[in-house]
Amino acid sequence: MISKSRLAKKGGRRGTSSTVVTKVVATRTGVKARKLRVERPLAQSSDQMARYHAALHSPFSPEAMGCRVPDAYSYPTATFRINGKTSLNSTGAGAINMAFFNNPLVSVIDFNTYTSTWPVSFTPNPSFWAYTTPAALSAVMGSFRVVSWGLQIRNVLPTTAAAGLLTIVPYPTVGIIPGPNILSSQPLDASRVFTKATGLSMGGSILPSSILGLPRAVSLTSQDMISDRLTVRGIPTTTASENFHNAGDYAALYGNTWSAEDTTGFTGGAAPVLGNYFDNASSMNLDGWSCFMLVASGLPINTACFEIEWVIHLEGPPAVLTSSTVVASAPIISHVNPSGYLREVAKATVNPLITLATGLASSYGGPVGGAIAGGLGKLIMAKLGLSM
Repeated sequence: MISKSRLAKKGGRRGTSSTVVTKVVATRTGVKARKLRVERPLAQSSDQMARYHAALHSPFSPEAMGCRVPDAYSYPTATFRINGKTSLNSTGAGAINMAFFNNPLVSVIDFNTYTSTWPVSFTPNPSFWAYTTPAALSAVMGSFRVVSWGLQIRNVLPTTAAAGLLTIVPYPTVGIIPGPNILSSQPLDASRVFTKATGLSMGGSILPSSILGLPRAVSLTSQDMISDRLTVRGIPTTTASENFHNAGDYAALYGNTWSAEDTTGFTGGAAPVLGNYFDNASSMNLDGWSCFMLVASGLPINTACFEIEWVIHLEGPPAVLTSSTVVASAPIISHVNPSGYLREVAKATVNPLITLATGLASSYGGPVGGAIAGGLGKLIMAKLGLSM
């Protein structure tokens, strides 16, 4: 063991960790091993752990920007995020019925097909939406994985019209779902796709109100959200969340031969018709995370009731296109700390996944410290008929 005092004598400095590298030097009398000391600042590692902590606990906070998963994956990665917002509109029955996924390529299922426009739509499937496209992802990354993701929901109804009940429930995902190509080519049943993604049988075409009985469900009224923002954060559920996924679309292996793997195909007549009707299985694997179900009822009819904002933090090896000399100039680093990674995931799982926050900034606009506790405290007091 090398002591700090010995490091000082050798030119080491407090506050830094050192790696001993052995260099073999040829001499006239034989081979001599000489040890070189390479300084590796602790600051970079602690900064990345702080970013990962923020990503799991407050994915919308400025501190989460540039986050990476500190597991055993050692290849240097670049970081990216997908962020946007839209409105949630009620049906003629005053309802909203949706599911949200961590997958940037198939991100939203709207069982009532009544929301406002999302970034990517699929013409024959109005129930499905996405945050981005395979072309956009593969332009910047060769492969990707989700570091963290979350939603923020804000009531936009005036106080006198804020009616209705909102229920949000996390549920683990288990399978590969149809991707952008099949969704752009053939109409699919939204409830059956949701069952394929989760294994949860809906017993109908929309999510039932009985999802309130599932673990970690949260139910509140529109009045509870008059001045507060509902924050939903995703956390890893299994080690499958560590896997990287192909950022690009499917590719021809030779001529008209493709590797379809375990994806959806369309059967026309006696033989399967492939063409563009299948997707890269790697890109559509949702394992390792939970989706979130949202069911609202008793809302004003045909009205924009909520504003929703989403964020997905991604990391992956940067892409280099042969047609361009433009490459990422942001720091591309390797961050490995498996023990710290497990500690952070353990911490993130014990706290509520769905919280009501007062004054929480949107789009990385400002601090969030103390906001969650204040919002939760006010909600609990209101349920007791008290105020604070």
